[in-house]
Amino acid sequence: MLPSDFSPLWLSLQVAGSATIGTAILGTILARLMMGLSSRRRILLETLILCPMILPPTVVGYVLMVFLGRNGPFQFLSSSGFLFTTTAAIIAAITVSLPLMYLSARAAFRSVDRHLVDAAASFGASRLKSFLTIQIPLAIPGLSAGILLSFGRALGEFGATLMVAGNIPAVTQTLPIALYFDVEAGNYSRAWMWTGIAFVTSGLIIALINVLSEPKKN
Repeated sequence: MLPSDFSPLWLSLQVAGSATIGTAILGTILARLMMGLSSRRRILLETLILCPMILPPTVVGYVLMVFLGRNGPFQFLSSSGFLFTTTAAIIAAITVSLPLMYLSARAAFRSVDRHLVDAAASFGASRLKSFLTIQIPLAIPGLSAGILLSFGRALGEFGATLMVAGNIPAVTQTLPIALYFDVEAGNYSRAWMWTGIAFVTSGLIIALINVLSEPKKN
């Protein structure tokens, strides 16, 4: 098999890696900011953040298609829009993986002993310093699990990506999309290859999450 045959895998890793960086930063910041909001505001905003986890991927893809098109609200960033580009695939991956990162970060921050944060504040530590030096380090296991889950979700994204990015070899044809079209074309040997790679990747991610969540022995 020629190296070029693996371009969907390399593109998937590129898209998932880029999306995970954005998701990790955005999800962590959102989770921390939400802790300071009233219940009513938090529930409303969390509904918007978590919707992509429940909505059909085609619905998420359609909304993104409207926003990323040349007539969408972000047209000032690109006159031709972002549709059918690698950027569109990354944005789709960020959108569907953000809920997992947000939930993991929220749980991680809630597990941090509040007395430590209050003690830091009593010694004059600013909120930002407390966040960076106390909350983030203590929340690392949960944040790491969220990052791995987000990476896995971004790597397996299909529906929304197909809607906004299409199936362009070496540009937007990620592994799940290549698998779908190989099955459609009756190329089952390649389809099984993609399936095997997906199983191995998923297994590694789950194993890493289990290692991170394992209680440390004294």
